[in-house]
Order: sequence, then structure tokens, then C-alpha cells
Amino acid sequence: MFARGFGGFAVARAVLGFGEGATFPGSMRTSLESLPAHLRSRGVALSYSGGSLGAIVTPLIVTPLAVAFGWRSAFWFTGAIGAGWVLLWLVIPKRRVAEDAAVAPPVKTTLRWLDPPVLAFAALYALGSLPLGVVLNGASLYLSGALHKTQAQIGAVLWIPPLGWETGYFFWGWAVDRFMEGGSNMAALRRTFLALAVLSTSIAIVPHLASFAVTMLLLFLAMFIAAGFIIGSLAYANRYYRNQHSGLLAGLGAGTWSLVVALVMPVLGRLFDQHLYATAFAMASCGPILGFLLWWALSRMRGALTP
Repeated sequence: MFARGFGGFAVARAVLGFGEGATFPGSMRTSLESLPAHLRSRGVALSYSGGSLGAIVTPLIVTPLAVAFGWRSAFWFTGAIGAGWVLLWLVIPKRRVAEDAAVAPPVKTTLRWLDPPVLAFAALYALGSLPLGVVLNGASLYLSGALHKTQAQIGAVLWIPPLGWETGYFFWGWAVDRFMEGGSNMAALRRTFLALAVLSTSIAIVPHLASFAVTMLLLFLAMFIAAGFIIGSLAYANRYYRNQHSGLLAGLGAGTWSLVVALVMPVLGRLFDQHLYATAFAMASCGPILGFLLWWALSRMRGALTP
């Protein structure tokens, strides 16, 4: 709100990111300690859905505010929403439930960074959901540069891909609890992750389409699939470790994803600048396949076969 140039915006964005870093570990720990085992993936989905909900409503609310009252009003509005959330959190009562030993109780009490389950989780989370970062950061650039849409046209539809992210969280949270025993059924997880990896290749089709509507549908699908990798990988990791490590696992997943996106997006951004959209989207589609292969190999290593 008080930035006067690029440096100010960069500092403000860094501080915002640092504050947001506590969101996923906190929400993960809250979900696991507040819900029985058979509802935990749905609880994680609900707590994680705030980010995707924000991506949905932002272009619908902030764009008209900025047009009517100036761009600074958008930042005042989002800051007020955050302050309101803090007040709401302070007055809502919390409760804690004991770990449910009826559903594949985790037994590892020590988390080591080089444990095969940890490495498998990090690879699957970060690479499986890579298209999420590509769509979040590159969708507007692609719609403008390749399909020649105006900012007003982009703002009117930019909520559609994050809607896939939002609905994906709830769908996959329900599916993991219902069909994968909260992450304890390895065979079901393996089939699901393989299917998600194959479906993720659909994002490579985007630059070969002339249809605006089909393009938005595929971007929606990419974010829907990415949510499956996030919820599924978290369920996989939490089958090994007790609740005391849940915050660290959530932070590790979000942190490795952010690192991968930070490394990949400058490369894809350069390809976007050169209008090499087919190459950029093809690279993005390879992330989930690589993530699945790494997860599959690491999850079969000694120490990762039995939680």
C-alpha cells in the first residue's frame, strides 16, 4: 500500500510470503489434531481451500475496486480481510482429539530429512503440482500474448482455473478419505497418482488450441489435478509420522513447491517472452510425470515400504 517502486513492491511481497509461510503448517496441524482419522483429508482440503478461494474472488472483487477507487484500494481491501480473519480465529473455540489408532496409525516418531518417505513426499508434492504454479503465474500472460485478450477480458475469466483448484481440494479430500483409507491404501494411492500424472499432460495441448473456452477448461483441469497431488501427497506423508511432525511436513511440501516454481518460472517466462508457448507448456507437463516416477522409486526403497 505504501510502495513507491519496484523495490518497495519486492520487499512487500517478500514480507507477505514470509507471513503466508505459516498458513499451511498451521492449517495442517489444526486439521490433524481437530478431526478423526477418517475425516482428516477433507479437513486438510477445507483448510487449504482458502488460498484457492482467494484466487477465485480476487479478479472478481479487486479489479472493480481498482478501477473505481485506484489500485491502492485493492491492497487496503485485502489487508482488511486478513485482519478480519485474525479476529475470527481468536474467537472461534478450538479442540484437540487424540490420534486415531484405528486407521493405519503412524509409528515414526523421528523425521529425518533424507528418509525415503520424506523425499518421496517432497518430490511428488513439488513436481506433481508444478502446473499449479505455471497457471497461477502464466495464465494471464498467455491469454494476453497468445490469444490477444484484453485485461478486462482476462479479469472476467481468470477465476475459472482457480475454481478447478478449489473444487479439486474438496473432491480429492473426499476421495482420499473414502477410497484410499486416508492415505493408508498404497495400491489405491499408486493408481491415483499414476492417473493424475497421465492427465497432467493435457496442459501441453493448450498452445495448440485456438478456442478460448477449451483453453480455460484445460487450465481448470490442470489446477484440479494439481490439487489431487497436494492432498494425496500430504495423506501419504502423514501415514508415516505422528501429528507432531505434521506442520513440518506441510511446510516442507509448500516450501519445495515454491522452490521448484521459483526455479522453473524464469525459464518458462523467457519462453513466453519468445512466444515459445508449446515448449513452455510441454515442460510444465513433464513435472507431474517426473514427480510420480521419483515418488514411486523412493516409496519402494527400504524404510519406505512399511509405515
